[in-house]
Amino acid sequence: LLITTTIISVRIVAISEPQKPTVETTSISIQEGTSVTIACSIQGASGEELHWRRADDQYMSFDASDENGILTISNVKVFDAAEYICYTYDRMTGERIDSEPVNLVVTPSDEERTEEDLFGEDRERPQPEPEQELEPEPERELPLEPAVEPKPTIEKSTVTVDQGETITLKCSIPVRDSETILHWRRADGQSMGWHITETDGTLTIENIQPSDAGAYICSAEDTETYEIVDSEPAHITVLPLTQQPTESEVSLQPVVDSFQESVDEGDTVTLRCSLAETNHINEFSLTWRREDGEALSADANTEERGVLTLTNVKVSDSGTYICTAEDTESGQRIDSVPAYLTVNPSMSETTCTSYIIAFHLVCTHLNKPLTD
Repeated sequence: LLITTTIISVRIVAISEPQKPTVETTSISIQEGTSVTIACSIQGASGEELHWRRADDQYMSFDASDENGILTISNVKVFDAAEYICYTYDRMTGERIDSEPVNLVVTPSDEERTEEDLFGEDRERPQPEPEQELEPEPERELPLEPAVEPKPTIEKSTVTVDQGETITLKCSIPVRDSETILHWRRADGQSMGWHITETDGTLTIENIQPSDAGAYICSAEDTETYEIVDSEPAHITVLPLTQQPTESEVSLQPVVDSFQESVDEGDTVTLRCSLAETNHINEFSLTWRREDGEALSADANTEERGVLTLTNVKVSDSGTYICTAEDTESGQRIDSVPAYLTVNPSMSETTCTSYIIAFHLVCTHLNKPLTD
């Protein structure tokens, strides 16, 4: 009798759905002037980047710090009262995943509370002492109430410009002290691209595109009281280019070596572009940028002309990249066709569950001839 035993091991890998960040509480009430800490986490996950934002997309206080899923606001002001959301990004799709909102309620300090705040509607208020006739005091000047921050004004409320040009919008306030800062934002809440800069109330948009059209608002913020006053919006209209590029522009358009690259997370990838017209090669600079306006990765190297090298790539590096040739004298810019980069996430960063299933197969041979 011959008995043979075979052991087969089977590994089953299950990829879990991306988990939602969780918060410890959904409502917090604190006194003005104190500090508060709100934490969020993802159960069973490590290495995930967690950030906080206000649900109303307003700027967070200068006293707020956001580090690894922990939001700390020191010296809380009434302005900080809002709903806050913790979020992360799905490594597979890049989609943002939000937590449940945390409602922060800030109670004003005693000196700023009203009579109802101090005594309540149903509590008896202290009665005033009987009036006594007093000798009139000499008249004196009362101190002036602090004035409300004046509204910022913009030099031009309507601007029409051709695509590719550079425009400047200037914002100012009649009376400005050292505690007041000026900053710009889009009225629709969208982020401003890499080519848009602001310095001391001056907004500059280089190589303007139709996507930059819209309303822009200048805000004056008092850094002591956190009071914010908005200007009237300035409307920008961008006229797209309708004519075809000239023959010289076509010959000077940068040429990319590869229109599409697909690499694994952690690898190194190099994007190259060059000029087909070598007669003008020294008159133009070649630079790379992301089409969505996001900054290049911290691991990006652009020291070599027309060459972008990304080391230790991450899923967030996926996107569309453009090479731009710029005339060093006239400032004229000509973009290449897009180059698409896809970064595949590593399996080590995907939450997996492994099962080992062991079973026996028994085969018995009786040393008898087989019959049909």
